[in-house]
Amino acid sequence: MSKPLSSKDTRGALLYNLCSAESDHAAAGNIGNMFDGDKWHRTYSAKGGTESFYPYKHLRSDGWKYVRYPRTPDYGFLQAKKKDRARFQPTRLSHVTTFTGARGIFSSGTFSSHTPKNIGVKVDEYFSWWSFEIAEKQKKRERYKYKRMIKANTSVTIREFFNSPPFQEESRYGNFKFTYDMESLFEMYENSVCGGRRAEFRVLGTFTYKLEVMHAVVVCPPLDVAPLFSRCPLVGDDIQAVVSRFGHRWRWRPDSTRYDYKPYRCWDHVSLAFYLPCYSPYPGFPLPPGYPDVNYCKESGNLLRSIDITPEWKFDQSTGLSLQEEAAKGLLAEFNLGCDVHHTEHVYRVYVSTFLGYGGNYARQRYEDLIFNNITTANRLLEQHIGISSERPYLDPCLSLETVDTIQDEQILHLKGVGDFDECCERIKPFLGKGNETNTSFSGVYQPPIDFHNSEFYGFSEFHYCTEDVLRMGSQYDGVRYAKAAKDYCATKWTTLKERFDLNLFSSHADLSRLKYQCFKSAWVYEVLHSGFDFPADYSNLKTIKLVNDKEIQWTLGAILYKTRFLPLRDLRKDAIKTSHSSWLRVSFVYNHYLFFACFFVVLLAIILYVLRLRRIHKRAQQELQWLQEAEPMTEGS
Repeated sequence: MSKPLSSKDTRGALLYNLCSAESDHAAAGNIGNMFDGDKWHRTYSAKGGTESFYPYKHLRSDGWKYVRYPRTPDYGFLQAKKKDRARFQPTRLSHVTTFTGARGIFSSGTFSSHTPKNIGVKVDEYFSWWSFEIAEKQKKRERYKYKRMIKANTSVTIREFFNSPPFQEESRYGNFKFTYDMESLFEMYENSVCGGRRAEFRVLGTFTYKLEVMHAVVVCPPLDVAPLFSRCPLVGDDIQAVVSRFGHRWRWRPDSTRYDYKPYRCWDHVSLAFYLPCYSPYPGFPLPPGYPDVNYCKESGNLLRSIDITPEWKFDQSTGLSLQEEAAKGLLAEFNLGCDVHHTEHVYRVYVSTFLGYGGNYARQRYEDLIFNNITTANRLLEQHIGISSERPYLDPCLSLETVDTIQDEQILHLKGVGDFDECCERIKPFLGKGNETNTSFSGVYQPPIDFHNSEFYGFSEFHYCTEDVLRMGSQYDGVRYAKAAKDYCATKWTTLKERFDLNLFSSHADLSRLKYQCFKSAWVYEVLHSGFDFPADYSNLKTIKLVNDKEIQWTLGAILYKTRFLPLRDLRKDAIKTSHSSWLRVSFVYNHYLFFACFFVVLLAIILYVLRLRRIHKRAQQELQWLQEAEPMTEGS
């Protein structure tokens, strides 16, 4: 009897079959064709939406026929000549991705793609997408040139220009930006995908979206290896073109650098699409030598971010800097425990929704993102319709039996639970980032040896909720009993769970959301404890608790208590009524150093003036006494 394929084996077999089929087509000369030129084509984007594609040309704004959003380019808006367009000479390329994508890049050591681009009738190809990285010096130069043109047009300001996403530090595609020298990146691509031959740079076409125009350049092997792009012209040296190339030097001349909704405007940018054929020696191309040049950047429009924080860092393989730590920095909140907003020495930042990206809710989000990407890709390539409707849902082992759920992005993916606890553990185990090395925990970070026979641990937050709210196994943890109870819960039908919930058989803190995702979170907590931290399955010195001295303790609350353990905490509401006047005096005259020094100098000045006045009075008295003494002999002589 054959062993059923796991999710990892199934995905690997799917990619192998797809690559094998493409290799057979290449050998037989049956390569599909791109769309016809000289017209727009409606295609689907990577996230399931639609886009307009005009192949083989980089269209300027005056060539955008049958596009809904006419707008005036920069040089037309400023009533300047076309030769006055902004001109940039990029030397570096950047690739922005999400936390999951960055982890995949580091684990595989390659830049690859799992989402194809539709560029022809039943022609879906894989690309690694990169953008020009514009140097700050060039931005300043073009802004200065625009300022001179703006003087003749007082109705606009320089703020209206160079504010589109290509000129911003934040990104719409993720939090991790890989930046490399163009020639180094081209060399790695040529050695891995082109077999050491020179890569070719061809005009793929123009893609239009709601507020965006993308001019795409395909980086591909020679035509005898990639004949699909035979109709794409080479990037030329016309200095008035959107993109031009002179030897190893590139030039970009954008039409619009403005990003504004009123009036309805759009902006344009350039993307280099590195072609990744399945029949190449590698499914991607490796990172250039040395440590990856990756920065953490803001993600625009991310509603999960509660504060503005954009640290920059270098990935250090020697210390194992965790990607999860950098990703979770966007999930911090800021608290000021000082006397007022000016006392910043008591400002603290704590995690409020997930810790280092390993919380139960955040793990579920990453898991759903992976399901959505894999299923939508398989549906497009194999012309399937899994998860598109509730009649043909995706069978999720991490939902309890017959539980239904949906994943909503640009389209809706329907899920139905099968309640397989063991399979769920296997699927979520890769999210821990565990390697084959010993004495490591998440993402290969070193973990010192633990004497489990002479230690005691306490579990808070999700550890307590998973064991107590539904399974009713709080306090002393027993791994064997916990795994059996979790398996039984996952195998229970949703209707039965709902009946138990209506009968108040679960904890008062449990709600329907807890019931729906209890199967997943039970598996996640089990894997974090036993696969992430390597706790033995029979470990018995772990206690899950919620209250300490009738106070609820969690990791964020614990951080605040730790920071404030030396502060004189008082009942502020009670003292606010009794000591409002004295508090005002204390704050004004004790804590306001400027006022204190002002009063000191006023008093000192008064003392000096008083002393001077006394000296003047004393001097006048001496003069009067001398006058009287001189007047007495004159009186006696007369």
